[in-house]
Amino acid sequence: MALTAPVTAQEDPDPRNETELRDAIGHASVEEQAAIDQVVEVQTRRANLEAQANTLDAQVSDAAVALDAAQREVERIDAALAPVRAEVERIRGEIEGAKRDFENAAANLYTNASNGMYVLPVLSYVSEDPTETVVADRYLKTVSGDVQRQTDQLNALKDDLEHAKGELDAQRGRAEEARAAVEAQRAEVQRLRSELEPVRTAAAGEEAEENRLLGEVRARKDEFEGELATLQAEQAALATLVSRGTGEAAAASDAPSNGSPPPSNGGPFIWPCNGRVGSGFGYRVHPITGASRMHTGVDMGCGNGAPIGAAAGGVVMSAGWNGGYGNAVVIDHGNGLATLYGHQSRIAVSQGAQVSTGQTIGYVGSTGLSTGPHLHWEVWVNGSPVDPMGYV
Repeated sequence: MALTAPVTAQEDPDPRNETELRDAIGHASVEEQAAIDQVVEVQTRRANLEAQANTLDAQVSDAAVALDAAQREVERIDAALAPVRAEVERIRGEIEGAKRDFENAAANLYTNASNGMYVLPVLSYVSEDPTETVVADRYLKTVSGDVQRQTDQLNALKDDLEHAKGELDAQRGRAEEARAAVEAQRAEVQRLRSELEPVRTAAAGEEAEENRLLGEVRARKDEFEGELATLQAEQAALATLVSRGTGEAAAASDAPSNGSPPPSNGGPFIWPCNGRVGSGFGYRVHPITGASRMHTGVDMGCGNGAPIGAAAGGVVMSAGWNGGYGNAVVIDHGNGLATLYGHQSRIAVSQGAQVSTGQTIGYVGSTGLSTGPHLHWEVWVNGSPVDPMGYV
């Protein structure tokens, strides 16, 4: 009869690391989400810093444009001031020249009067000739009036130019103030930009570090998931081997057992090694995970390196590493019966070999998920684990 894969053995064999791997995957998933949240937080903070930097860059650019405009305005006003100043100086010179001309005319009239025979009344000199006095007086008044009118016009023009010059000077002052304010603003923005730059650099480094940690968490999670997939594949392969059993049992023999076995109940199997049965079949608190789990066999406290005998004759269905079982051997005894021997330090048979009852198939060890040297022994009936105590 072909054997059916043991359902319990696939889901929760003892001791088994499937639960630990699932717990580790769950823990890694929590770490992964925490790392993702941290990366998102850093990315958000960096995006805010980048936005601040872009704003400051725009302010620096705007300040540079404004500074150029202010400088051009100062230069324009300076250019406009130059001819006004020159014109003011020219008019001032003409006024001074007109004054000198008037003074010279008056002096000449006084010292060089016609034939030297009249005197200006304005100089308190009385000529004997009234006609000459009147002529001189009129002449001087005429010259004085012309000079005065010219001087008044020049002074009026000078006043206008001085007013224009004052207005331009005021404009230039305001332009200079605006330029200084823009320059101060640009300097402040550049200072803020220089303070922000190391923060941006640090944020970029932090983001890179968080991404590295996230990569490590994901790699560890992938590793756990890979181990779980391998473990499940091994369980499936083991179940397939058992289900494909030939049903051919080797003839029982009288091969001697290893030492004094525990008491027998008259079942079809002998005890595989001489040791006290510690953990029995059924639910128990797992010694590694601490969770209540189904124990699908019995643990025998045989010494490290003690020989393990086949519980009955049969065909070796698998011999090698089997996940949490460590080094394990599975023997098909026919009639739907099979046995498993786990945690071996060394295997002494190979797949397909026929073994006899009590024949050494390996040696006690602590491979796989094990808390110490012992033999984990399972009995399967039609692919399902049963309590071995009813079969010895």
